[in-house]
Amino acid sequence: MLKKFTAVLLTLVLSITMAFPILAEDTNKALVGEDEYRAINEIATYVSNNYKFGVTSEKLKSNALEYILKTGDTNFDNVAKAMFEGLDDYSTYFTQKEYKSFIGNINATLTGIGVSVAYTGAGAGVSYVFSDSPAEKAGLKPFDVIVSIDGTSIVGKPLDDAVLLIKGNPGSIVNVGILREGVSDTLYYKIVRGNVEQNPVSWHKISDDIAYLELSTLTLNCDVFFRKALQEIDQAGIKKILLDLRDNPGGYLDATVNICGMLMPEGIVGYVDYKDPSKLETFYSYNKAPKYKMAVLINGATASGAEFLSGGLQDTKIGKLFGEKSFGKGTVQTTRALASGGAFKVTIAKYYTAKKQDVVENHINPDVVVKNSYKPINEDTFEPLNFDAELKVGSTGKAVLALQQRLCALGALDEADETFDENTLKAVREYKLSKGWNPTSEVDFKFLANLNDVEYNKLYKTEDHQLDAAVSYLKGLD
Repeated sequence: MLKKFTAVLLTLVLSITMAFPILAEDTNKALVGEDEYRAINEIATYVSNNYKFGVTSEKLKSNALEYILKTGDTNFDNVAKAMFEGLDDYSTYFTQKEYKSFIGNINATLTGIGVSVAYTGAGAGVSYVFSDSPAEKAGLKPFDVIVSIDGTSIVGKPLDDAVLLIKGNPGSIVNVGILREGVSDTLYYKIVRGNVEQNPVSWHKISDDIAYLELSTLTLNCDVFFRKALQEIDQAGIKKILLDLRDNPGGYLDATVNICGMLMPEGIVGYVDYKDPSKLETFYSYNKAPKYKMAVLINGATASGAEFLSGGLQDTKIGKLFGEKSFGKGTVQTTRALASGGAFKVTIAKYYTAKKQDVVENHINPDVVVKNSYKPINEDTFEPLNFDAELKVGSTGKAVLALQQRLCALGALDEADETFDENTLKAVREYKLSKGWNPTSEVDFKFLANLNDVEYNKLYKTEDHQLDAAVSYLKGLD
């Protein structure tokens, strides 16, 4: 437990420190406990030795002391955060809770059964079941409604309560009761919790010879998922790829370099420049026969490793870039855990693309600048809703079109074609989940009335000119 001090003592310490700066280190040690002081010293030593842009150990410790003297707060987490004052935006201290969240986010791992859930009055509605997760293996399906966990009813309870009951240590068992449309009785599943890895890679065909491949973030094992996607694209006989890196915040450098090696020709793909110039690191591709023709989408939220990748594809002439100037985060961070359970993250290097583009100074600039536009929804073009029509899978006609037009406007459906198919059904059930309703297949009066009340004229549709330009480019290649 950290010591608490009175204002009188703080005033005395401030006077002594101002008169005798050399005593600052001993004062720091007195103001916090032994363990905390060692942690402060560990942070100061490592950061001063490795911070790319230079800072002294004395400055970092001085930041800590100044915070204590200014605020009277000796809470270690707050003191440690203050040490990073004046450093770049990506160097910081994490509390134990923040560190756990950070690692989970960057590794894209969850601990539990592998479902995303949303509140419904009937229980926790399953909006998504992760591939290869304990839930999928047990047999849970999207739109199941979880009503009990280990015998405890969660009907009507806050969603957070349900999530806490579902979560647990890997290897532990949870008994889940669910309602499923078309099944009269409650179904029960015994599920062994585990670590669930999220897949940041997805792809689909745009045409017979063009694949749309999205990489949303560069997680620890994203290169494994990326290689699998490329294998599936190869099996489909496709050699043209539209790689979407828009809004990709970056992530792990090693995984990024591995992806570069899958796409770029043999040679240099980029550099990492540390505080010590003698430690300049050069990364290579050993791909003797790159097989893809590529267009790459970037925007102002394409950052860090995604800039390393897109810049490398541009430099090696493998990919032509479309969109807008990237974010400009050309730095590398490392994270170190502390005995307390907290951790700190510090910028240790800058990176450069194959042709030594300085991402921090210049960002990555697309070969073809294209901006998207936003078109207001015109509700006057919609077919009127038919409250008497029976709408279910297999239905066709203007009543279906009216439903689909509204679901498209809300972003729940991609296409309105007058045919109530499985995609339309999925959109209906997802919309119900978003409203906190039981996600049944029924398109009833309540559902249509709710759609009818939406003020569509206040909504906008994104016109994806960037995607259109990239597709047009790829279609023009032999």
